[in-house]
Amino acid sequence: MDHKIIWKKPCITYIYSDPFGYDDHKVGIMGVRKMEDRLATYQTSLMLRTKAKMPYFWVGEYDSCSHFERLTHSIHSEKIIDTRKGMGEIIADIKIEDLKNSMFQLIKDNGYKIVPGDSDLMPLTNDKEIIYKTKERYLQPKDFEKWKNTGAIKR
Repeated sequence: MDHKIIWKKPCITYIYSDPFGYDDHKVGIMGVRKMEDRLATYQTSLMLRTKAKMPYFWVGEYDSCSHFERLTHSIHSEKIIDTRKGMGEIIADIKIEDLKNSMFQLIKDNGYKIVPGDSDLMPLTNDKEIIYKTKERYLQPKDFEKWKNTGAIKR
């Protein structure tokens, strides 16, 4: 575990890359508490064998992650080529490393209290072990125990 921060409402800002190799990426946010719902939404459209992957993610409080997401879209607005519902968060024609580096620069320049996700959890996927470990690491202990006791994911 790389971080030592406990967040009240932990949130993930993620990059979801085109699974078929195009240089198109969605930058979005999801709460750690309900992350399996968002991951399942992406996975469902790909069926079982093609894995929905979020190669990079950052963790912080909801307000910081939300602002970070909006600012990322803003600085890359010329690469958001389709603003229809569900498409306005896709940054097109950019290498993942360039997008990731610009996001690290935004964190540095704006003093966001956001940390990179732990490398052993990347890429973030709909895998039950990854979900379990991510929640165990980033949720407050009482919230993790409450979630674990719901039986939502059988290990």
